[in-house]
Amino acid sequence: MSADVVLTDERSGSRDAMEHLAALGHTTVGFAGISTSVRPGRESLAGYQTAVDALGLRSVGEVIVPYGRVDRRSGHEIAEQMVKEKATAILCCVPTTVTAGVLERLEQLGAEVPRDVSVIGFDDSDLASVVRPHLSVLARPLEQVSRYASRLITSRLINPSLPARVEVVHMRLLTRDSTAPPSVYA
Repeated sequence: MSADVVLTDERSGSRDAMEHLAALGHTTVGFAGISTSVRPGRESLAGYQTAVDALGLRSVGEVIVPYGRVDRRSGHEIAEQMVKEKATAILCCVPTTVTAGVLERLEQLGAEVPRDVSVIGFDDSDLASVVRPHLSVLARPLEQVSRYASRLITSRLINPSLPARVEVVHMRLLTRDSTAPPSVYA
């Protein structure tokens, strides 16, 4: 690597989300992620797969959304697949637009969040704390990312000959109302 970089740890974030769902009692879970041609897509999926194996969960599907399909319709297709496969929880490591489609289609299908399906989204936003139920998310601590980036830039300006450095920021699971124990009939 020839440049300084600040990365977020999507792998451990996905693992934390799955541990939360398992602690609630979920055993049948699904995953939606972005293209694995980029690091966040690969890392999110790897964290999910590691947790599924380690926790003895059953994966009902891993949907990878290509960049050309980042839209609500993709979210609809994800929801339809997960309901068909009887997932009790979905980890949506996709842009907000796709997660909105997942929530919209779940409602259209009569699946209530979190009673029938728990949902964890990706990246916190004002929308996540306004929609009903409030959306649990894996959040990037942007203030910490900014602080690390600022330090790297400042030290690079002071000493341009420093070797390239990598800072890793851990994602935070913000649990809200969209996750709950699975219903008794699940």
